Amino acid sequence: MSLGRQELKHAISLAEYQVLRKKLAHFMRIDPHVGADGKYMIRSTYFDNFDNKVLQKKEGYLNRDKYRVRIYGKGDHVVNLERKSKRNNLTFKSKCPITRQEW
Repeated sequence: MSLGRQELKHAISLAEYQVLRKKLAHFMRIDPHVGADGKYMIRSTYFDNFDNKVLQKKEGYLNRDKYRVRIYGKGDHVVNLERKSKRNNLTFKSKCPITRQEW
């Protein structure tokens, strides 16, 4: 499992976003999957149990796992099986690519 990280989410204005984006451009590289417009398509299917407990267990739980199948872009030649885990307020992500031949 990779190193955990804390996720903090904050709302910012459009002006703050534009300033932050310009500042971060000096330190970060562009995602190689983006198109000319700076965007890309993501398709995801999340897994849950029959009681939808994963969907309902959001805040207040220190330990949980969410599983999804995710496809980036319009093609389906590589599909990722991904797990997002939370342990003691730290978030961990892992993924495993699955090729079309493995379906």
